[in-house]
Amino acid sequence: MINHYLYEFENIIGDIKMKKLKIATLNGNGYELGWQFSQLFDNVDNDFSYFRNLLEDKNIRENLDKVKEKIKVRYPSYLEEMYARADGFNVNRDVYLLNICFEIYESKEACTDIIVKVDDECMLLGHNEDISENLDQIALVKYNCHNGYFCELSLYNCPQGTTFGWNSYGIIYSVNSISLKEVNELGIPVWFILRDIVECKSIEEVIDKINIADCASSFSLNIIDSHKNKAYSIEKVLDKLDVLEIKDKYIHTNHIIHPNMKSKICEIYNSSLIRIDTGTKLLNNLDIKNINLDNIRKILQFNDSDTAYVYQNTDIDDSLTVATFLFNSYTKEIQIYSYYDGTIVKDIL
Repeated sequence: MINHYLYEFENIIGDIKMKKLKIATLNGNGYELGWQFSQLFDNVDNDFSYFRNLLEDKNIRENLDKVKEKIKVRYPSYLEEMYARADGFNVNRDVYLLNICFEIYESKEACTDIIVKVDDECMLLGHNEDISENLDQIALVKYNCHNGYFCELSLYNCPQGTTFGWNSYGIIYSVNSISLKEVNELGIPVWFILRDIVECKSIEEVIDKINIADCASSFSLNIIDSHKNKAYSIEKVLDKLDVLEIKDKYIHTNHIIHPNMKSKICEIYNSSLIRIDTGTKLLNNLDIKNINLDNIRKILQFNDSDTAYVYQNTDIDDSLTVATFLFNSYTKEIQIYSYYDGTIVKDIL
């Protein structure tokens, strides 16, 4: 069970009263896990009308059918899990699958990561999850499956592995989306590739599972192995993969930054540039030997507004910060701040 302590804050954004963050424990594998997950959410059927309309396009339908065959071969259990979600939501399976295979249409998110190697015994990670969904569509879930567990902030409309989380093997992860100017529409969808890393036991296993030549698009994956006290930034763009070990201060947003990776095929948005520039300046003002989780939290929450986080404007930004995730590898402390309702979750790995 996730140990959590809930602190009550005023539960209002503007004139909208939000619900509490869902916190749940699920048990099982494949179809049963997907079905249980679907029961955490109500009235999501209307959210998929966009994808119903897309499927009327002959080319999109044909592309989805080709991608589906690849998923059946490589990830049959995960496909069953997603079908179970669709069944539980009372949504057509192909409609729900198209929503997951976003390379066939278009999808954007905006997240920020900070990792600091304080010394050989302590790695710190902070991640802001910036998405358009609200608390009705999000749950903090502990999944008991196979011989261990993993925990993460899960969204109703995408597989596990696309936000942030941790598992019983001491692997901590967070994800930054990266947009390409031209994707491989018939490749393996990124969200299925990332679903495959949440139960990994080592960095080496993570790298092996995402080193896929037939990748449909791109992402940045930040990984801490809490047992070895090592952290890595991994950038994946189509058939290319680059692994960078983090040895001091590091920040990543939503564009390619590794020196060994070509960035010309990637979209670079002003929001991503602003966040990495401002975050880097704030991070560089701190003495690396004295940085703690509170320092990282304050950088990620840097904003003069009470309702906007991470250099964003609630009036114009579609993807706002819904939660900040923090981890200390020395103390094994986990903190999660939910901004829609003021919930704070604390756990020890």
